[in-house]
Amino acid sequence: RAIDFAAAAVQPGGLLFIALYNDQGWRSAKWLRIKQLYNRLPAALRPLLVLSVVLPYELRSLAAHLVRFMPMTYVRTWTHYGDGMGRGMNKWRDWIDWIGGLPFEVATPDMVIDVLRPRGFALQKLVTRLGGWGCNEFVFRRSLRVED
Repeated sequence: RAIDFAAAAVQPGGLLFIALYNDQGWRSAKWLRIKQLYNRLPAALRPLLVLSVVLPYELRSLAAHLVRFMPMTYVRTWTHYGDGMGRGMNKWRDWIDWIGGLPFEVATPDMVIDVLRPRGFALQKLVTRLGGWGCNEFVFRRSLRVED
């Protein structure tokens, strides 16, 4: 529905920019279950869930930094998180935002293209996050003749 609303607002010849989380199959399903659980938990228990999710990722990152003899670089991922990024939050808050963030909609690049092509949109640019976290980013141009 959101894509339909956004597409309807684009004039002929106009551009549509979309960013959607990459569908990673079972991984995406797992994240959706974690997010739903977070939002069902009482507020007092939410930090424990965040910690249980974050700890394995952070321990792997710390180990990788230690192996490279760069422990302070890891420390700076917490103490200088967001420097120059303009996100306005610390790393802990960013983890909470990720783990508790709903709605969580995912799509493969083909799914998005297949929805917009019949509506008169042609893909101009695509940046994918195949195999990784983050959003696939799309730029579409609407044809000069709109029939929908």
